[in-house]
Amino acid sequence: MKTVVKVRLGEEPEIKKHNVHGEMLEVVNLTGYVYDPNAKENERGQKLGIPVAIVAWKENAQRLATKKKGDYFTFVGQARRISYTPGGRSSGNKPVAVMGFTVVFIDETNTLDKQLTSLLKMYMDGKINSIADIEEE
Repeated sequence: MKTVVKVRLGEEPEIKKHNVHGEMLEVVNLTGYVYDPNAKENERGQKLGIPVAIVAWKENAQRLATKKKGDYFTFVGQARRISYTPGGRSSGNKPVAVMGFTVVFIDETNTLDKQLTSLLKMYMDGKINSIADIEEE
């Protein structure tokens, strides 16, 4: 299932090269924060949000690398279990699996976010009764 997610970047994106079946591919791994109105505030009075692991490959990695820490962006992602070893593979630590997203499409113009916000507002205001399921092609 693909999901539309809007996050605030928690760190500067950094492109790395990763060998996948003999092909060197560009990848960005980072943490984004989804807005949570019930989140506790930090010492500066900001709500931290819910941390989400994000992985972007190839062209999406290049697009994501143009963003800065603190920037918001909307993307369509595929929910995935992402495994990593804290401290690296040679650290002796056990691998950890977390819920995250693999980026499928980055919404550069923020069109999806605007359309979904408008649709949800109409639904909440009672102007429409249901949001029909649309099957993926």
